[in-house]
Amino acid sequence: MTLSPLKTKEAKSLKVSVQEMVLADLLSIGYSEEDAYTIAYPDDAMLNSQAKKSAMSEVINRDKFKQLCDTRREKNAGFLSVENDAENLDLISAEDVAKEVLLAAKKQPVGSKERADLMAKYNDIRNENKKEIADPNEDPVQFFFPIACEKCPLLQTYNEFIAKKNENKPRDKWVMEVIPDEMQRICEQADKRISKVR
Repeated sequence: MTLSPLKTKEAKSLKVSVQEMVLADLLSIGYSEEDAYTIAYPDDAMLNSQAKKSAMSEVINRDKFKQLCDTRREKNAGFLSVENDAENLDLISAEDVAKEVLLAAKKQPVGSKERADLMAKYNDIRNENKKEIADPNEDPVQFFFPIACEKCPLLQTYNEFIAKKNENKPRDKWVMEVIPDEMQRICEQADKRISKVR
C-alpha cells in the first residue's frame, strides 16, 4: 500500500507502521475490524480465516494500538461531526442554491475560468429548475395504442391501400409490398385517422 508522503511522515512521527495508522483511522470512522484489517493489510487477505484472525487480534489487542485508535478517533471526530448533524440540516431550494452560486460567480474576476465554471453551474441549476416547473401539457408526445390489431389505424390504412392497389387482381395474386413513398402516404393517412380519434 502506498500513501502520500504526508501520511508516511505522520506514521513515522507516531512511531507506528503505515498499515497500523490506516487500520486505526478506518476503525475510528466506523469500519468493522475485519473490513478495516482487510483494507489496511491487503497482503493478509490470502491467509486462511484462522491465520487472518490471529494476525488481526495480535495487532488490535496491543496497548500501543489501542492508544493510537483513541488518538485517531479524537482527531477524526471533527470530520465526523458534520455527518452526525446531517439529520438536523434543513434542505434548501434550488433557487437558493442558484443564488449562492451566482453570488460566488460574481465574486470571481471577470473572464476567469472559475467564474465561467460557476456561471455554467448556475445555468444548469436554473435549467433543471425550469424542467421541474414546466407544464406537462406544453409539449406533449402522445401515443395511440389500439385495443386490437384490427382496430389499428395504420393497419386499416395499409389494408385499404393494398386493396386499392390490387383492385383488379384476384386476392391470391395481390402484391403486399409497398415502396417507401407509398408507406409515407399510408402513415400520413393513419395519422389523420388517429387525430380524429383524439
